[in-house]
Amino acid sequence: MSFFRASFGLGFAPGIESLTDEGLLKRVAGQVPAEQAAAVVATYRRLYPQAKNDEIIYMVQTDRGYFMDAWLQAGRKANQKGAPAFVYSFYRETPVHGGRFHVPHASEIPFVFDTLAREPSMVGPVTPEAQALADNMSTAWANFARNGRPSAPGLPAWPEYDSVKRPTMILNYQSRVEDNPRAEQLGLMTPLGTQQNPDGEAPPAG
Repeated sequence: MSFFRASFGLGFAPGIESLTDEGLLKRVAGQVPAEQAAAVVATYRRLYPQAKNDEIIYMVQTDRGYFMDAWLQAGRKANQKGAPAFVYSFYRETPVHGGRFHVPHASEIPFVFDTLAREPSMVGPVTPEAQALADNMSTAWANFARNGRPSAPGLPAWPEYDSVKRPTMILNYQSRVEDNPRAEQLGLMTPLGTQQNPDGEAPPAG
């Protein structure tokens, strides 16, 4: 999952780069219960003190609409004790449009399929660092398709996911495995319930 996934949809919104504090609070109130919006904004400001208002709404919407549900789904899959689950977050920021989109939705796909040269509007110039990341990711995905386990010589060992430690591959120029990434954000969003079910519960397994 891309770190700033929601920037793909919000990045071209009029005035998003000059979002005021009032505008940020209003947008956050559209993602979480209105009475909790100020506390959510305060949490993200503390966690990311250098972030601008547009970055904060990208992160809030990503964590609320995608991150929590992705980790919930992965945890339920792991708890079935069947085929292993493997989880990643893609952190490589794209330089296109002056970097205003950070790590938008689907920006990892050209790296997975090693098609960087065909997607300059998404990934920017094909630098040696970018190509090395594409080599690692495309190899890992091919190995996963081949034998059920993602691996590549340029990546650390990719552990199976479990719902307690939540080991996650962070894919970037210097990839790493991190347990329970963005734990505080996950804890903030989880009580709000999944957006995929009107009752706030996860859909039944299977």
